[in-house]
Amino acid sequence: MEHRYLDGVDVPRFDHLLTEALLEDAARDEGGAPRRLGIENGARKVYRVFTVYGQAELEAAMEELAFLDFTAVLHASFNTSPEDEWDLRFRPDPDMKHSEP
Repeated sequence: MEHRYLDGVDVPRFDHLLTEALLEDAARDEGGAPRRLGIENGARKVYRVFTVYGQAELEAAMEELAFLDFTAVLHASFNTSPEDEWDLRFRPDPDMKHSEP
């Protein structure tokens, strides 16, 4: 799994939770097509993109995100990606403490 921060976008307080859950705890899969997961901060801006490889790594990452109360943004107007920076977009639950910017 790889990750990067997007320039000029605020990093939220909950960022350390993602680092622990996705980079330290998620399953590893060396094969398969890359999928990029855009993670929103509390202001509905994607600030970080994780790249996962293979179905096992994708499912593990999505499970970790669900455990942290992130939901996939399915509406097309919210899932647009400039220059194809991400394939899937995830938003923190606004009622959770960690979702504040």
